[in-house]
Amino acid sequence: EANGIVGDKLDAIKKEYGSRSVLIGGPPCQIYSLAGRSRNAGNAKYNASTDVRTTLYREYIKTLRRLKPAAFVLENVKGILSFTFEGQSVFHQIMDEIRDVGYHVIALCPQRQHLGLDRIQRDQRDFVVRTELHGVPQAKHRVIVTGLRKDIANQIDFPDYANDLLEASSSRPATVRDIRFSEMVAKSAGAAGSFIPNAG
Repeated sequence: EANGIVGDKLDAIKKEYGSRSVLIGGPPCQIYSLAGRSRNAGNAKYNASTDVRTTLYREYIKTLRRLKPAAFVLENVKGILSFTFEGQSVFHQIMDEIRDVGYHVIALCPQRQHLGLDRIQRDQRDFVVRTELHGVPQAKHRVIVTGLRKDIANQIDFPDYANDLLEASSSRPATVRDIRFSEMVAKSAGAAGSFIPNAG
């Protein structure tokens, strides 16, 4: 019944917006996180093969296939890069299925001078966004995969080699002091809410 309701919602979105929608989300992260895996390892009764969360990423792929949005953003914890199920890398399976559905994958933070689109095999680390380098005073590293539907991506003149698409706001990690300082500057200037990343 739940799948039917979700399917009807997706069909309604597709009818209203056609191919102009954007899908943002990701599968539940508890099963992939290092903390979650540690808890499960300490549970003698735990069986990954019967844990439905292990393959819930397929629901995201099904949504992508049904909705056919112009672009998508998939977010998860860093632990998903090392998670395996039945001897296979779940992250590699996700990437393969995304491509099979008809999307070009784009890495926001390539570690090396990689092509802008996935014309070559990417390094997993290319998809790790270090939030502290982008104005967030917290060392949360997240895997963020973005992509464009191939009919759209093929019309874009990407450079042969792309630098980081998500430009770091600073070469050093942001701190709470940075944020508080920027707020004080904004208030003193009568422009509360503006943001000066990594000031002073």
